[in-house]
Amino acid sequence: MKKEEFTIPIEFEGLLKTLFGQANYHGATGHYNITRLKKIYSSIISSLKRSIKINLVNIDNIHITKLVELCDKAIYTIKQSDNIDRVNVSVILFFTELSFLLIGDLPENWNCQKTINDKCWKLNKHRSIFYLSDEMQKSFTILDNFKNFSNELKPFSENEMWDKLNYEFGNNYSKFVKWFKIEFPLVYIKIL
Repeated sequence: MKKEEFTIPIEFEGLLKTLFGQANYHGATGHYNITRLKKIYSSIISSLKRSIKINLVNIDNIHITKLVELCDKAIYTIKQSDNIDRVNVSVILFFTELSFLLIGDLPENWNCQKTINDKCWKLNKHRSIFYLSDEMQKSFTILDNFKNFSNELKPFSENEMWDKLNYEFGNNYSKFVKWFKIEFPLVYIKIL
């Protein structure tokens, strides 16, 4: 049976607002046709493609090309789909493949009878995922997570912590991180 409409629930509207701004998707819940669904999914994937190009550093050319081509292929497939179920399956396929590629590579379990062994899910044959934070990023991680550890960071308030970075340390992120690590070693370990 061919479906003509889909419904955007409040959770999906929240995601769209987070990605593209509240003003652009305020009141977006409700019924939409396949054309609108294709446009929304294509916008999300285009944004992912842009984010991949902007944020992935120290990545081999083969991998970045594969990720960008995957985004382009998904957008094309979505636009060519003739029903909502096919659109949704295309998106599920895209996000599954993208997730594994971002970890390192796609699993190659086609000929496996069982996939319970960890070696079936070890995806670092060509690359390993590695997160690196510089001192500025560490500072923002500390400050952006202040509320989670506010009881352990007394007598400082969040504003006082920002003032410490901005004024006392003159936005010297390295000095701020060193100070924080000495002043709050247990919280530092929990955060970073």
